[in-house]
Amino acid sequence: MSKPPKATRAEIVEARVVREEDFALEMWRARVPFPEMRRRALDELGYAISEGGLRALVKSARARVGDLAMTRDERIDRQQAEIDERAARARFDLRKWHALAQEPQPERSEYFDTADHRDALAAWGKRVEVANKAIAEADRRLQAAMKDEREIYGDNAATKIEAEVVTRDGVLDDLNAALVSLGREPVEASS
Repeated sequence: MSKPPKATRAEIVEARVVREEDFALEMWRARVPFPEMRRRALDELGYAISEGGLRALVKSARARVGDLAMTRDERIDRQQAEIDERAARARFDLRKWHALAQEPQPERSEYFDTADHRDALAAWGKRVEVANKAIAEADRRLQAAMKDEREIYGDNAATKIEAEVVTRDGVLDDLNAALVSLGREPVEASS
């Protein structure tokens, strides 16, 4: 019995590069940011790869696999899932911050000293202000997700069509031809 032939160094390096490319492409398809991808490479591959190296691996993997790494339906499904996730996070933040913004104002009877009451009111005002800013940001994110969703589904198309219909009547054409032949002015149809 003979031993199987040992892999050459070039074959080992090639297999390692393909493994790294597959990892980078999978992370890229999952839309993992490159800094996070770098951290995951250390955990999953056992060694660090720079962000520039990861970008090059994604580029070479896409060239190897083909430019259309995903079908159109897969891209639409991924985008829909991302939009749904963004909208869900924005709704969660809206509910959370609305609850915090509804915090009742401190009552004067809780404090014996007016300075303590003023401090409690100031702290309450700051918390409500932060909550209101967070509500506005979450609302903006929700509106952006809803806009993206309308664009994907085609719901942002025009809903009102204005058209001017102009028709020519054959009788009017014949009449005008007869009038012109008699040396008269042609008539126009009235609206």
